[in-house]
Amino acid sequence: MTKKSDYRDPRTNLFERLPEVFQSQTNESIFENVFNRYLSKPQIELVDGFAGDEFTNAELNRRIVEPTPHRQAFQLQPLLFSKIGTINHLASYVDILNEIRRLGIDDCRLPLWGNALQFNWTPPIDIDKLANFRDYYWFDEDDSTSSPQYITIENPCIKATQRAEAFEETVDTFDDLQPILGLSANSIVIAGDLSGVFTAGYILFVTNSTNASIESTFFTTVSSSYNSTLDRTTIVVSETISDTSTIDGDITLQVYLTVLLSQQTCACGDDVGWDSAPWDDNQVGTVLWATGLLTTISQPTEAAWIAAATASGASIGSPAVIPGSPLIPTDLQIWYDTTNNQLKQFFNSVWNVVQNNFSVVVAQVEGTHFWDFTSTCDVESNPWTDQNLWLHKNHVSNFSIAKRATLPIIEYEFETQLNQWTFTDYVWKYRESDSFSFAATTVRPTLNELVPFSYD
Repeated sequence: MTKKSDYRDPRTNLFERLPEVFQSQTNESIFENVFNRYLSKPQIELVDGFAGDEFTNAELNRRIVEPTPHRQAFQLQPLLFSKIGTINHLASYVDILNEIRRLGIDDCRLPLWGNALQFNWTPPIDIDKLANFRDYYWFDEDDSTSSPQYITIENPCIKATQRAEAFEETVDTFDDLQPILGLSANSIVIAGDLSGVFTAGYILFVTNSTNASIESTFFTTVSSSYNSTLDRTTIVVSETISDTSTIDGDITLQVYLTVLLSQQTCACGDDVGWDSAPWDDNQVGTVLWATGLLTTISQPTEAAWIAAATASGASIGSPAVIPGSPLIPTDLQIWYDTTNNQLKQFFNSVWNVVQNNFSVVVAQVEGTHFWDFTSTCDVESNPWTDQNLWLHKNHVSNFSIAKRATLPIIEYEFETQLNQWTFTDYVWKYRESDSFSFAATTVRPTLNELVPFSYD
């Protein structure tokens, strides 16, 4: 009997009881898909026995026999229950393992994972908006009647603005310059309690120091702690300070604020002027930190820098060069000396060190911020991100038109890929008439084959 239906349960087949003259393919399809379904045989089998551990002293083993050794050994295993719509799903441990393998996870490491006592849950959403949603307000200045959107995508402009405003308040509270009171190989000591400012990952900059190992140098904060007895904050940094004998200079907060203000200007769709950028020294022309230019100026020697600039014809500062023409460094041109990890600027016939430990800055900005998107500082947006108007309560200027969140907010990160697609290559079957068998092909049917029509 050919298969004319996807129905596979045991059933009584009425088609086989039809007279031969009526056993056409059309009737077979009708009976298989309509009538036979109502004549399914009972699927419940009466079983007398028990499930669980076997009684070794029993004269008769009445333990229920399972179809697989795993199910036999774990008859009373708990099952994972889930309900999708109106359909209930049960998954055993084997089902879970099969899904793990399908996702490409190494199931041979399960004993190692099983020893873990804590697990991290890091979905690509703003956790604060999910957990502390009551601190956020939907603030629409143009339409105070608009409805809040509780599933949305991060608005880069709002995020950059709030970060800049929050840190600007920090600078106003603690002042820009924080005098250095102590040094060790991996720490800097300042006065007051600034442990809340210098958190892990914070990039600090030292200025006004006669100590060459820290002057004009970036450092990455590992942690910080406050000593209330001495009223001192100790900042642990990941870089090594070679000279700890000369203790002077200041940590400036203004440099990091300038970075945040530049990112805000960019994220909100405005071009960034050179006066807003923190390491350009008022150059003109193409944005220095476009990825191509950053690669061009990143060279181990001056000769390599000249060769790269001559070959590319890039405007590395001023003036531009013609591809293939010899280039002699001129005032205000920039070179990232990768050998010494220093950003240098050419002025008065010499290369002057602008910043040390420049790789710290490159690691923070390359591939993530405005100079790596486009030379005009445009960040791609879409209607969904533009319609996200959630603000933290500290940034709401008019509470009379603001709507406080009543539900957890699911705000996906700006660059999260939310779409997923699959492609199915169908196999189509054709036949000339009812008297012929079907022939398989990958050719799709045309419209007139799918839509009934007549010659009337």
